[in-house]
Amino acid sequence: VSGNDAPTRDFKSWELQGSNDGANFELLHKITDEVFASRNLEKEYNFDNTKAYKSYRIVLLENNGSSLIQLSEWRLKNLQLLNFDPIDVSTGATLTASRDNSGGANEGSLKLIDGDKSSKFLTGGFTNGISTEPLVITQQLLQPEIVTLYEITSANDASGRDPKKWTIEGSIDGTTWEEIDSRDLTDSFTARGEDYPFRLTNSTAYLYYKWTIIENFGDGAFQAAEWRLFKE
Repeated sequence: VSGNDAPTRDFKSWELQGSNDGANFELLHKITDEVFASRNLEKEYNFDNTKAYKSYRIVLLENNGSSLIQLSEWRLKNLQLLNFDPIDVSTGATLTASRDNSGGANEGSLKLIDGDKSSKFLTGGFTNGISTEPLVITQQLLQPEIVTLYEITSANDASGRDPKKWTIEGSIDGTTWEEIDSRDLTDSFTARGEDYPFRLTNSTAYLYYKWTIIENFGDGAFQAAEWRLFKE
């Protein structure tokens, strides 16, 4: 920021340098023949830097002719790109299912959060698309989170096994549950191995989230490749 009076005292040419030991400095940025058109004028100078320094200094090479120099403010800013993408909170979660694959872990419920879209959870217990007992899948997160989005990844084969009707519930203690979403789809997923996002309205940080599948699209078994929860 330029000073309040004589422009001849303004910085004209200078270097910005950085150091981690206070003795050896590296050139980071250089300005030549700068002009401050008015008093108390704020200007910003952007430059690329990927190294952290403990000390920064300005080396003045030239002002505008005065025997004095002046500057109102010199401030350093660290500009970073903000990531507004949803954050996956299913990583590290503990997943349980009310019934699992009778053939073992190869297509067991833990495949829902293994991060591999080519694997899947497959289990039976459906008659004409209706679960004989609701299939309940629960994630216990590493800590309470406000989940506002979840994704279901379609599995690799029969679309009749895709989930059709379900609810999502949240719980703080694993005992008392609040319904935060419900769906009843008209059509099965259009492609295999694809992520299908579902946004929900939720302002409570729950430790537990429960997915209850009530119907599929007519098959005797249910399948899904992934069920992942996200916060924003």
